[in-house]
Amino acid sequence: MPEDTLKCEQALRSELDGLNSSLDQLLHVFADFEAALNDELKLTSDPQERAEIFARRAAYEQTLGIEEIVERIDLVRDRLRANL
Repeated sequence: MPEDTLKCEQALRSELDGLNSSLDQLLHVFADFEAALNDELKLTSDPQERAEIFARRAAYEQTLGIEEIVERIDLVRDRLRANL
C-alpha cells in the first residue's frame, strides 16, 4: 500500500473513531432527554400534546446533530471501503 494511501486510511480511521465517540456521547444525552419525554407521554393522551412532545424530540435530535454525524460516519466508512 503506498504511503499516501496509508496516511489517508489512518486519517479516516482516526476520524471514524472520533465520530463514533461523539455519536456515543450524544446518544447518551439524547436517551436521557427521551426518557423525560416518555414520562410526559405517559401523562397525556391528548393528540395535540403528544404531537408537541414528538416535535420537541425531533428538534432536540436535530440540535444535537445526530443525523449529520451518522451521515459523516457512513461517508467515512464508504471511503475506507473504497481504499481497501
